Amino acid sequence: MPTANFAIFILATILSHKHNGCNAQTCGHVTISQSRVINGVTSQEGQWPWQAQIKRTVFGEQHHCGGTLIHPMYVLTAAHCLMDYRVPFHYQITLGKHDLQTKGPNEQILMGSELKIHPMFNRRTYDNDIALIKLNKPAVLTDKVNIACIPPNAVSPKPVLAGRNCFVSGWGLKSSTLATRYLLHGDVPIITNAECAKKMNQVNLNGGVTDNMLCAGGDGKASCHGDSGGPLVCSESDGRFVVQGVVSWGHPQCADGYYGVFARVDQYGGWISSILYPDKY
Repeated sequence: MPTANFAIFILATILSHKHNGCNAQTCGHVTISQSRVINGVTSQEGQWPWQAQIKRTVFGEQHHCGGTLIHPMYVLTAAHCLMDYRVPFHYQITLGKHDLQTKGPNEQILMGSELKIHPMFNRRTYDNDIALIKLNKPAVLTDKVNIACIPPNAVSPKPVLAGRNCFVSGWGLKSSTLATRYLLHGDVPIITNAECAKKMNQVNLNGGVTDNMLCAGGDGKASCHGDSGGPLVCSESDGRFVVQGVVSWGHPQCADGYYGVFARVDQYGGWISSILYPDKY
Protein backbone atom coordinates (compact mmCIF):
# COMPACT_ATOMS: atom_id res chain seq x y z
CA MET A 1 0.00 0.00 0.00
CA PRO A 2 1.50 3.39 -0.89
CA THR A 3 2.30 5.91 1.82
CA ALA A 4 2.85 9.67 1.65
CA ASN A 5 6.51 9.37 2.60
CA PHE A 6 7.29 6.37 0.40
CA ALA A 7 10.56 6.79 -1.47
CA ILE A 8 11.43 4.92 -4.64
CA PHE A 9 14.45 5.40 -6.89
CA ILE A 10 13.47 7.59 -9.76
CA LEU A 11 14.50 10.29 -12.33
CA ALA A 12 11.93 12.00 -13.79
CA THR A 13 9.07 21.55 -20.39
CA ILE A 14 7.50 22.48 -22.94
CA LEU A 15 3.69 22.49 -23.13
CA SER A 16 3.72 23.29 -26.80
CA HIS A 17 5.64 25.79 -28.90
CA LYS A 18 2.83 28.30 -28.69
CA HIS A 19 2.82 28.14 -24.87
CA ASN A 20 6.56 28.07 -24.30
CA GLY A 21 7.44 31.73 -23.97
CA CYS A 22 11.12 31.93 -23.03
CA ASN A 23 11.16 28.19 -22.23
CA ALA A 24 11.47 27.12 -25.87
CA GLN A 25 15.21 27.72 -26.09
CA THR A 26 16.19 26.75 -22.56
CA CYS A 27 14.24 23.78 -21.24
CA GLY A 28 15.74 20.35 -20.85
CA HIS A 29 19.36 21.28 -21.58
CA VAL A 30 22.19 19.97 -19.41
CA THR A 31 25.87 20.86 -19.42
CA ILE A 32 27.08 17.52 -18.02
CA SER A 33 26.99 14.42 -20.21
CA GLN A 34 24.80 11.55 -19.03
CA SER A 35 26.03 7.97 -18.83
CA ARG A 36 24.04 4.80 -18.41
CA VAL A 37 24.07 3.54 -14.83
CA ILE A 38 22.63 0.56 -12.99
CA ASN A 39 21.06 0.72 -9.52
CA GLY A 40 21.92 4.34 -8.91
CA VAL A 41 25.08 6.39 -8.58
CA THR A 42 25.91 9.72 -7.03
CA SER A 43 25.17 12.51 -9.48
CA GLN A 44 27.60 15.27 -10.33
CA GLU A 45 26.65 18.68 -9.05
CA GLY A 46 24.35 20.31 -11.60
CA GLN A 47 23.80 17.11 -13.57
CA TRP A 48 20.02 17.34 -13.13
CA PRO A 49 19.48 21.11 -13.00
CA TRP A 50 15.67 20.90 -12.68
CA GLN A 51 15.81 18.74 -9.54
CA ALA A 52 14.14 20.45 -6.59
CA GLN A 53 14.34 19.58 -2.93
CA ILE A 54 11.14 20.26 -1.00
CA LYS A 55 11.41 20.77 2.75
CA ARG A 56 8.49 20.96 5.12
CA THR A 57 9.14 23.65 7.72
CA VAL A 58 6.09 23.36 9.98
CA PHE A 59 7.98 21.34 12.64
CA GLY A 60 11.50 22.47 11.85
CA GLU A 61 13.14 22.02 8.48
CA GLN A 62 13.11 18.45 7.21
CA HIS A 63 13.60 16.87 3.79
CA HIS A 64 10.14 15.95 2.56
CA CYS A 65 9.82 15.34 -1.19
CA GLY A 66 11.41 15.91 -4.56
CA GLY A 67 10.16 18.07 -7.39
CA THR A 68 10.90 19.28 -10.91
CA LEU A 69 11.37 22.90 -11.97
CA ILE A 70 9.24 23.27 -15.13
CA HIS A 71 8.90 27.07 -15.18
CA PRO A 72 10.83 29.81 -13.35
CA MET A 73 7.79 30.17 -11.06
CA TYR A 74 6.59 26.55 -10.71
CA VAL A 75 7.79 23.22 -9.37
CA LEU A 76 6.00 20.02 -10.34
CA THR A 77 5.56 17.43 -7.57
CA ALA A 78 3.19 14.76 -6.26
CA ALA A 79 -0.19 15.68 -4.80
CA HIS A 80 0.32 13.36 -1.83
CA CYS A 81 3.36 15.40 -0.80
CA LEU A 82 1.14 18.42 -0.07
CA MET A 83 -2.02 16.90 1.38
CA ASP A 84 -1.16 16.97 5.10
CA TYR A 85 -0.04 20.61 5.22
CA ARG A 86 -1.71 22.93 2.74
CA VAL A 87 -0.13 26.21 3.80
CA PRO A 88 2.21 27.29 0.95
CA PHE A 89 4.86 28.96 3.11
CA HIS A 90 5.31 25.72 5.06
CA TYR A 91 7.27 24.47 2.05
CA GLN A 92 10.84 25.54 1.29
CA ILE A 93 12.11 24.71 -2.19
CA THR A 94 15.83 24.47 -2.84
CA LEU A 95 17.12 24.44 -6.41
CA GLY A 96 20.68 23.53 -7.31
CA LYS A 97 20.85 21.21 -4.29
CA HIS A 98 23.36 18.34 -4.23
CA ASP A 99 24.48 17.56 -0.67
CA LEU A 100 21.71 17.43 1.94
CA GLN A 101 24.15 18.14 4.77
CA THR A 102 25.85 21.27 3.46
CA LYS A 103 24.83 24.33 1.48
CA GLY A 104 26.34 24.41 -2.00
CA PRO A 105 27.41 27.37 -4.15
CA ASN A 106 24.64 26.87 -6.72
CA GLU A 107 21.68 26.74 -4.37
CA GLN A 108 18.63 28.98 -4.65
CA ILE A 109 16.27 28.84 -1.67
CA LEU A 110 12.66 29.81 -2.35
CA MET A 111 9.34 29.45 -0.57
CA GLY A 112 5.95 28.29 -1.75
CA SER A 113 3.36 30.98 -2.43
CA GLU A 114 0.50 28.84 -3.81
CA LEU A 115 -0.28 25.11 -3.87
CA LYS A 116 -2.11 23.68 -6.88
CA ILE A 117 -3.24 20.12 -6.13
CA HIS A 118 -4.97 18.29 -8.96
CA PRO A 119 -8.72 18.44 -8.19
CA MET A 120 -9.20 14.77 -9.07
CA PHE A 121 -6.41 13.42 -6.86
CA ASN A 122 -7.62 10.31 -5.05
CA ARG A 123 -5.77 9.81 -1.80
CA ARG A 124 -6.94 6.21 -1.51
CA THR A 125 -5.88 5.04 -4.99
CA TYR A 126 -3.16 7.63 -5.74
CA ASP A 127 -4.77 8.36 -9.10
CA ASN A 128 -4.01 11.86 -10.45
CA ASP A 129 -1.11 12.21 -8.00
CA ILE A 130 0.21 15.48 -9.37
CA ALA A 131 0.54 19.04 -8.05
CA LEU A 132 2.30 22.35 -8.63
CA ILE A 133 3.98 24.67 -6.16
CA LYS A 134 4.11 28.32 -7.17
CA LEU A 135 7.28 29.97 -5.93
CA ASN A 136 7.45 33.27 -4.09
CA LYS A 137 9.83 34.63 -6.75
CA PRO A 138 11.23 33.40 -10.06
CA ALA A 139 14.13 31.00 -10.12
CA VAL A 140 17.25 32.36 -11.79
CA LEU A 141 18.13 30.00 -14.63
CA THR A 142 21.83 29.08 -14.86
CA ASP A 143 23.87 26.13 -16.08
CA LYS A 144 23.19 24.48 -12.68
CA VAL A 145 19.52 25.49 -12.32
CA ASN A 146 17.29 24.99 -15.34
CA ILE A 147 13.77 23.92 -16.24
CA ALA A 148 12.87 20.51 -17.61
CA CYS A 149 10.68 20.33 -20.69
CA ILE A 150 7.19 18.92 -20.27
CA PRO A 151 5.33 16.88 -22.90
CA PRO A 152 3.40 18.78 -25.59
CA ASN A 153 -0.14 19.73 -24.71
CA ALA A 154 -1.73 17.23 -27.06
CA VAL A 155 -5.33 16.06 -27.26
CA SER A 156 -4.12 12.46 -27.51
CA PRO A 157 -1.00 11.95 -25.38
CA LYS A 158 1.88 10.34 -27.24
CA PRO A 159 2.81 7.09 -25.50
CA VAL A 160 6.19 6.78 -23.84
CA LEU A 161 7.55 3.67 -25.53
CA ALA A 162 7.93 0.60 -23.35
CA GLY A 163 11.53 -0.53 -23.14
CA ARG A 164 12.87 2.98 -23.52
CA ASN A 165 15.42 3.94 -20.87
CA CYS A 166 14.79 7.10 -18.90
CA PHE A 167 16.38 8.61 -15.80
CA VAL A 168 15.22 8.97 -12.22
CA SER A 169 16.86 11.05 -9.49
CA GLY A 170 16.47 11.87 -5.84
CA TRP A 171 17.84 11.68 -2.32
CA GLY A 172 15.67 8.74 -1.31
CA LEU A 173 16.90 5.47 0.13
CA LYS A 174 19.69 3.07 -0.75
CA SER A 175 17.65 0.45 1.05
CA SER A 176 14.44 0.45 3.05
CA THR A 177 16.28 2.14 5.94
CA LEU A 178 19.48 3.77 4.65
CA ALA A 179 19.04 7.33 3.41
CA THR A 180 21.42 9.08 1.05
CA ARG A 181 23.34 12.30 1.53
CA TYR A 182 24.04 13.14 -2.11
CA LEU A 183 21.69 13.30 -5.07
CA LEU A 184 21.47 9.91 -6.80
CA HIS A 185 20.35 8.99 -10.28
CA GLY A 186 19.92 5.92 -12.41
CA ASP A 187 18.46 4.83 -15.72
CA VAL A 188 15.35 2.69 -15.76
CA PRO A 189 13.34 1.03 -18.53
CA ILE A 190 9.74 2.04 -19.15
CA ILE A 191 7.36 -0.87 -18.52
CA THR A 192 3.95 -1.34 -20.14
CA ASN A 193 1.04 -0.71 -17.80
CA ALA A 194 -0.25 -4.21 -18.46
CA GLU A 195 3.03 -5.78 -17.34
CA CYS A 196 3.29 -3.37 -14.42
CA ALA A 197 -0.21 -4.20 -13.20
CA LYS A 198 0.64 -7.88 -12.84
CA LYS A 199 2.89 -7.04 -9.91
CA MET A 200 1.88 -3.62 -8.70
CA ASN A 201 -1.86 -4.30 -8.41
CA GLN A 202 -0.86 -6.61 -5.55
CA VAL A 203 0.72 -3.62 -3.79
CA ASN A 204 -2.01 -1.02 -4.30
CA LEU A 205 -5.17 -2.99 -3.60
CA ASN A 206 -7.30 0.15 -3.61
CA GLY A 207 -6.95 0.96 -7.28
CA GLY A 208 -3.92 -0.53 -8.97
CA VAL A 209 -2.24 0.91 -12.06
CA THR A 210 -4.45 3.31 -14.05
CA ASP A 211 -4.08 5.06 -17.42
CA ASN A 212 -2.92 8.15 -15.52
CA MET A 213 0.16 6.27 -14.31
CA LEU A 214 3.46 5.22 -15.86
CA CYS A 215 5.76 2.44 -14.66
CA ALA A 216 9.52 2.05 -14.80
CA GLY A 217 12.25 -0.09 -13.29
CA GLY A 218 12.37 -3.70 -12.17
CA ASP A 219 15.29 -6.14 -12.01
CA GLY A 220 16.65 -4.36 -8.96
CA LYS A 221 16.21 -0.88 -10.43
CA ALA A 222 13.84 1.83 -9.23
CA SER A 223 12.66 -0.33 -6.35
CA CYS A 224 13.72 2.02 -3.62
CA HIS A 225 15.81 5.07 -4.42
CA GLY A 226 14.45 8.53 -4.97
CA ASP A 227 11.83 10.81 -3.54
CA SER A 228 8.09 11.06 -3.81
CA GLY A 229 7.30 13.93 -6.17
CA GLY A 230 10.64 13.70 -7.97
CA PRO A 231 11.21 13.46 -11.73
CA LEU A 232 11.36 10.69 -14.29
CA VAL A 233 12.94 12.30 -17.37
CA CYS A 234 13.54 10.96 -20.85
CA SER A 235 15.98 12.28 -23.44
CA GLU A 236 14.48 13.29 -26.79
CA SER A 237 16.14 13.08 -30.20
CA ASP A 238 17.29 16.70 -29.92
CA GLY A 239 19.06 15.97 -26.62
CA ARG A 240 16.58 17.75 -24.38
CA PHE A 241 15.14 16.07 -21.31
CA VAL A 242 11.36 15.90 -20.91
CA VAL A 243 9.76 15.08 -17.56
CA GLN A 244 7.43 12.17 -18.27
CA GLY A 245 6.68 11.04 -14.72
CA VAL A 246 6.29 12.21 -11.13
CA VAL A 247 7.27 9.69 -8.44
CA SER A 248 4.06 8.46 -6.87
CA TRP A 249 4.16 5.01 -5.26
CA GLY A 250 5.77 1.59 -5.20
CA HIS A 251 6.51 -1.38 -2.97
CA PRO A 252 6.61 -0.15 0.68
CA GLN A 253 9.58 -2.37 1.59
CA CYS A 254 11.54 -1.47 -1.55
CA ALA A 255 11.51 -5.13 -2.64
CA ASP A 256 13.50 -6.10 -5.72
CA GLY A 257 11.57 -6.96 -8.85
CA TYR A 258 8.82 -4.40 -8.31
CA TYR A 259 8.34 -1.24 -10.33
CA GLY A 260 8.23 2.42 -9.57
CA VAL A 261 4.85 3.98 -10.37
CA PHE A 262 4.65 7.58 -11.55
CA ALA A 263 1.94 10.09 -12.34
CA ARG A 264 2.00 10.28 -16.14
CA VAL A 265 2.71 13.91 -17.00
CA ASP A 266 1.42 13.83 -20.59
CA GLN A 267 -2.08 13.19 -19.24
CA TYR A 268 -2.09 16.59 -17.56
CA GLY A 269 -0.87 18.99 -20.25
CA GLY A 270 -4.06 21.02 -20.28
CA TRP A 271 -4.25 21.31 -16.50
CA ILE A 272 -0.59 22.31 -16.18
CA SER A 273 -0.84 24.77 -19.08
CA SER A 274 -3.90 26.47 -17.59
CA ILE A 275 -1.91 27.22 -14.43
CA LEU A 276 1.40 28.21 -16.02
CA TYR A 277 -0.22 30.30 -18.77
CA PRO A 278 -3.66 31.40 -17.47
CA ASP A 279 -3.91 34.21 -20.03
CA LYS A 280 -4.09 31.58 -22.78
CA TYR A 281 -7.22 30.00 -21.30
